Order: sequence, then C-alpha cells, then structure tokens
Amino acid sequence: MGLVSLEAAKAFAEVSTDRLDDKLTAILRGAEDAVRAHCGRDLEDGFVSKSRTYYPPLSELGTTKLALPERPVTAITSINIDSTGYYGVPSGAFASDTLQTNGTQYVLELDDGASSISGIVIKLPGILGGSATAPSSQSSVWPTYTGGVKIVYTGGYVPRPHSSPTMPRLIEMAVCTLFREIWVTSKEGMPLDSQAVLAMSYQVANDAIMRMSSVQKWLSSFREVVI
Repeated sequence: MGLVSLEAAKAFAEVSTDRLDDKLTAILRGAEDAVRAHCGRDLEDGFVSKSRTYYPPLSELGTTKLALPERPVTAITSINIDSTGYYGVPSGAFASDTLQTNGTQYVLELDDGASSISGIVIKLPGILGGSATAPSSQSSVWPTYTGGVKIVYTGGYVPRPHSSPTMPRLIEMAVCTLFREIWVTSKEGMPLDSQAVLAMSYQVANDAIMRMSSVQKWLSSFREVVI
C-alpha cells in the first residue's frame, strides 16, 4: 500500500498528463522506497497500518524494554514467550499457556492512552508463564530465547484517502517533494521500462534526500529508534 496516492503526487508536482501514469506510478514507488529506506522502514509496507508479527532478535532481548518496528503501535494482539518456540517452526510452538497477560506481564508505553509513538513494550516483573522459565532475577526482562518471543500487533499509519487517515503530513510532503524532484530532473531521459524507471527513481530520490535538508528534517522524527 502506498504512502501517497498518485493523484495527490501529480497534483503536488503539477503533472496533468494521464498518458504516463504507469511510469509516474513507478516514480512514486521509487520516492516512497527512498523515504522508507532513509527511515529504516520495510520497503514493502513500512509506515502503513497493518497487523504484524515480530520476533525480536537476541540483540534486543535481555532488557526491560524493547521497541517494536513500524510505529505508531495502535494495538497489541498477543505476546507469547516460549523457550522452545523457535519462530513458530516446531509443532506446538507458542501454545496457549505461553500467552502473556497485558498489564500483568507486559505493558505498551502509551502516549495518549490509546497508541504508542515509541512502540516500546515494557516487561513487568512476574512469572513468564508456560514453557518459559527463568531465574527470578530475569523475570522482569525479556528472556533471551532464540525466536522465543512472539509479538502480534498493529502498527503504522492509515494513508489518505482512507477514512480516518493518520499518515503524517510531513511524510506525505517528503514523498511528494521527491516525486516532483525525480519528475523534473529525469523526465527527458526516462527509461521505457517501468522497472528501470523504479530503479532510476529510487537512486535519484536517495541522492535528493542527501542534499535536501528540508526533507531530512521532515523525516527526522520518523526514523527507527534505538533503545
């Protein structure tokens, strides 16, 4: 799902033709991919609200807090801790008795009572439950099990023109500005193939981000956090 509609990007760049919509769509995708890459987001669906499943890597475990990728986080569906879960590969992994309880064994750090901009999930003191075992001194940290912590949550923004959109205007501005930059600087020598247009657009947009301080500033608060 895109961050900005083609119609909105064309209006911003004052492009009136419909004849090149296939190539313009590739240009828009290149601009969106560059924004996602700059912010450390997934190239396929970064920033877009959807249900996601996350297995924190070992480097993020062993602490009280961990940050979920693709924020804001609007809901946590479930968290399971299974010392032999291994990313859900074994039969019977993450059984019902490994389910953790919100407010007792973990809590999402909320900003407005409903969602979390930081996406930080805090491990509360207490038993881990199920097949997860740890010394009492470790019960208040996320246990260092390989593929043993499974978090299902909803994260990201709702883009326009969907109802109740939440996509920040600064992200839209960055995408549209890069779209216009690609269109203006490369329309004369645009490749014929849409895949080639996408590759070219991604490179032009990346270069533009590096020299456009305004775009860097707009995106600065949306880059992945490090705890």
